[in-house]
Amino acid sequence: MIKNIFIFFFLLFNFIFLFLSSSHSSSKYDKNHPIEITADSLEVLQNERIAIFKGSVDASQGEILLKADMLKVHYSSSNKDDSQSVSKILAEGNVFFSTNSETAKSNKGEYNVDLGLITLTGSVKLTQGKNILKGTMLKIDLKTGKNTMIGESKPISETTKDGRVKGLFVPNKRK
Repeated sequence: MIKNIFIFFFLLFNFIFLFLSSSHSSSKYDKNHPIEITADSLEVLQNERIAIFKGSVDASQGEILLKADMLKVHYSSSNKDDSQSVSKILAEGNVFFSTNSETAKSNKGEYNVDLGLITLTGSVKLTQGKNILKGTMLKIDLKTGKNTMIGESKPISETTKDGRVKGLFVPNKRK
């Protein structure tokens, strides 16, 4: 009985803390939000602390959505309370990333959870409303909201035939 009361107050305290911290934050990114992953299959390499999700993989954390053919999740364990936390996610094949304000597609991706940094590589296409950017690498800083698109001096994909970053900016129609 006492254990149940303790669990109830622990969960209530965590809920109140998460609500207050998210409502006062200048950025919507919070690395403490849980990450939910679904896939067709899962392989766990316990000694390496890696979980490999394959087949129509969907991962979400708050408003962040990451989809790919395969996700390799690196996690760490805490000796104190036997908890585990995700430190990095590697994505391969048909990578799709989205927030409430933008979407991006690429061949590969890496999400550094601790730093709040997403790096997409290979035929990258970023869409914000009707605006489109294309390049070979996109860095998204979830903490600051800064996006950096990078081209290559030598073309490596059909998306950027001359290796340069390309943008299409569609103005709002004025009356």
